[in-house]
Amino acid sequence: MPEIRIPYYCRQVPVAPDVTQTRAVYYPWVPVRVHRDQHATPRMLLLVDSGADFCVLGSDIGAALGITNIQSGEPCQLRGLGRATVNSWFHDAAIEFEGRTFPSRFAVTSEPLPIPGMLGRQGFFDQFKSVSFDEKNRVVSVKL
Repeated sequence: MPEIRIPYYCRQVPVAPDVTQTRAVYYPWVPVRVHRDQHATPRMLLLVDSGADFCVLGSDIGAALGITNIQSGEPCQLRGLGRATVNSWFHDAAIEFEGRTFPSRFAVTSEPLPIPGMLGRQGFFDQFKSVSFDEKNRVVSVKL
């Protein structure tokens, strides 16, 4: 069974608010392109998030995909650990990952996101036999 292994990406983050000192933190980001109709994003890193029910994109990425009115999609409310709700709208798209392209659905939000987006259980994880995280070796493994 083929397996794709992608190393985590490192990001420097502040040690504390209002402090210039940073520390290295490793995240399970994977390179993808998102396609919708005749539009496609450049290759970008999206966070692989096993706690996310859905794939999520910010409205700026949605605009790059030709979604000029995000509210034209199916409405949904996303909830995070803080239990705050974020108004979002589902839009169909496709994910290009490691030479494969498959249909997906993204919740596009008008709320500012600290990242371009994330890949969740519906629309990414469900396309593969398994997606796992090797924290010790900082690797995301995707079994086809």
